[in-house]
Amino acid sequence: MNAFNVWLLRLTLAVSLLMAGAAPAVPQQPNRSAAQPSVIKPGATQGVAATHLAAGLELLNRRRSSEAAEQFVEALQADPECAEAHYNLGLLRFEWGDLEEAAGSFREALRIDPLYAFAQLRLANALTQLARTDQEYVDGAILAARRAIALNPGQPEPHFDHGFLAVKKGDFRTAAAEYEK
Repeated sequence: MNAFNVWLLRLTLAVSLLMAGAAPAVPQQPNRSAAQPSVIKPGATQGVAATHLAAGLELLNRRRSSEAAEQFVEALQADPECAEAHYNLGLLRFEWGDLEEAAGSFREALRIDPLYAFAQLRLANALTQLARTDQEYVDGAILAARRAIALNPGQPEPHFDHGFLAVKKGDFRTAAAEYEK
């Protein structure tokens, strides 16, 4: 993983910490529907899942990623529909180079919350990395990048991924258009 990807992953983790309330409050992530139900279901499991999610985010903040992953797994055992736990587990798997598992985690987060722009962006990143060495992933990565662009058109990263993938397919016109955005 190059230095930029490490930096980007750390930035994403920091944003996750902010969004989960482990740091001072920030505005809600753009492009997530305010009408969407909570990703942690009400009831007895809500408190357990939220506790494990918060503990995992705190451990990430302390750079204890293995322990954080355990907390995210515990959160998912308490509430398998916790999109943030799937997302954060995906970030760790991405960081560890387990791109297929990371993609699976991001897909689960998106199954729960189809408007989860950060999960869509990271799914596009994981599939693009897989497509660098395996042509089999190119079409799925293009689709993921297009969806990430649709959720957040101002984010440059999915445009770059889409441009890179267009070059792999020989579509230089699309690549040039994406690189200009």
